[in-house]
Amino acid sequence: LAKEMGALLEVCECFPNPITWGQGDATELKSEFVERSIPFPFFGRRIIDVKTTYVFLEQVNGRSPSGSLSKSMRRYGMSFSGTPHNAEDDAHNTLRFYFHLMNRQRKLEEMMTSMKSISY
Repeated sequence: LAKEMGALLEVCECFPNPITWGQGDATELKSEFVERSIPFPFFGRRIIDVKTTYVFLEQVNGRSPSGSLSKSMRRYGMSFSGTPHNAEDDAHNTLRFYFHLMNRQRKLEEMMTSMKSISY
């Protein structure tokens, strides 16, 4: 896994900070590599936690911030692809949700810029 992920990160020249649903997965993975003496010089110091972003948005909108990844995606008009709690499916859906929230924010920023350009 470490070799496969490392090769993918090098080929794609990806941003090195992992995108997760919750705080523990990336830390646990890195710890497993260390315990098994598997070199993995990737991942930055920061973790991009999509769940924290989701909780923030739900609180801003006065809604309960609880919910699984699947339920959270549904709240934003997305469907979960695959089997919940399967590591590969969860990772794929977390990334999809991250891009969805990024695109949503980009549209909001563009709308704000357009609104500011309207003259009276």
